Amino acid sequence: MQWDWIQPRFRALGAALTVAASAFPAPAGAALPFPAYGAAPSDALTPRPVTGVPTRVTLDQAIAIAAATSPTVEAARAPLHLATATTETARVGARPTFNGNAQLVSPTSLQNGPSGATFTLSQLLYDGGLVLSNIRSAQASEDAARETYRRALQTLTNNVAQAYFGALGAEAQTALAQVIVNQGLAQERLIKAQIDAGTAAPIDLATAHAATIQAQGKVVTAQSQEIVALAQFAHALGLPADADVRPQPTPASGRATTLPAGTPLSYDVALATALTLRPDYLSTIRAADAGRQKVRAARLGNRPTLTGSASHAFQQQQQGFFPQQSSPAVQWLAAVKIPLYDGGLTAANTATAKAQLESAVAAEESEEQTVQVDVRTALAQLIAAQALLRENDESVDLARRLLEGRQAQYRAGKSVLELYLNAQANYAAAQNAQLSALYALRQAEQAYLYALGTNEVVQAR
Repeated sequence: MQWDWIQPRFRALGAALTVAASAFPAPAGAALPFPAYGAAPSDALTPRPVTGVPTRVTLDQAIAIAAATSPTVEAARAPLHLATATTETARVGARPTFNGNAQLVSPTSLQNGPSGATFTLSQLLYDGGLVLSNIRSAQASEDAARETYRRALQTLTNNVAQAYFGALGAEAQTALAQVIVNQGLAQERLIKAQIDAGTAAPIDLATAHAATIQAQGKVVTAQSQEIVALAQFAHALGLPADADVRPQPTPASGRATTLPAGTPLSYDVALATALTLRPDYLSTIRAADAGRQKVRAARLGNRPTLTGSASHAFQQQQQGFFPQQSSPAVQWLAAVKIPLYDGGLTAANTATAKAQLESAVAAEESEEQTVQVDVRTALAQLIAAQALLRENDESVDLARRLLEGRQAQYRAGKSVLELYLNAQANYAAAQNAQLSALYALRQAEQAYLYALGTNEVVQAR
């Protein structure tokens, strides 16, 4: 499988997922120094630019970079190349061979003899199907290697998508944490004005400042988690962990799903889809096919073989300095080889091939069970993630209304500051949970597509 065959699929997949990424909140403003609070900023973890790689990449760019630089792709491609070469080697047995032999005797030679050339064409005529079985076995093994390679590409795509959304979520969490700090600082300014007007006590400012300090600590925590997520993103792309590469932030609008239209959400339909499309499962099927052909080939080890050959000779007899011409000669030959005794080699090879076939069949059955577990697990996690996001949306809406109520009560002097700040903290926590649920859903969708084996080819959205 050539890279120019698979690269357009990577670009198509990235393009579709990048469109879906427009549903997510984006970090606002310039990046904060790390740590933003509590200590002087440090340059110990300053990212470094990578030549030829933009700082901000869309998902299609990220997948293309990973496909070009990740060592996992090259490692997965090598067995396919080997399997292709093995198939070509097996086909040689069914092809004719053509050989030439030339002899030249010098006129000054002390020995007289013929000079000339002989060309021989040989072709296997019958071997009981041994060569054909070897070809079929090699071809099935090549098909299995190709499916394994396809799954490696799907795995790379899934890893990049997971890291992409994870890094976007981490950046958004940092941005949200800083927004909460800014709200706290604005609250402190309001309280200070109330103190100056004689409508609030200094203790209120200290209480609000304590909440702001806690919010600042959460910013630093979010920053560290963002650095880790970006390192994992760079690693998924096959780049150094300190590479200065980040997901492209997108506007926060809508809740567009990354699931292509028509993606099955029924377990039975999803399982049938996976068993039809999953390259790793198809690979085990082809490996079992190769094993059956190996058993057949091993059993044919003591069959007779018939080979035909034709030779055409051009010769001249040298008599001193006077060559004597001779007519070209054509010869036909059919050779039959009948194995009489091989010391038990055929029986041993057959027993070995049968054992390998049993292992291949067991691997096929085991992989089918793995597909079942993968699909059921991914579907359960997807449904749960969808429900969790809806719950968090409701939680944010409720927390917002409670905060508005507490704010109105506090401004009217009917509630204490602590209750207002608690409502503000609850609202911030709800927003954080909602943000986490949103990106967790995006990751669950990608995991589900990977479980189905459909994340390599993008369907129309």
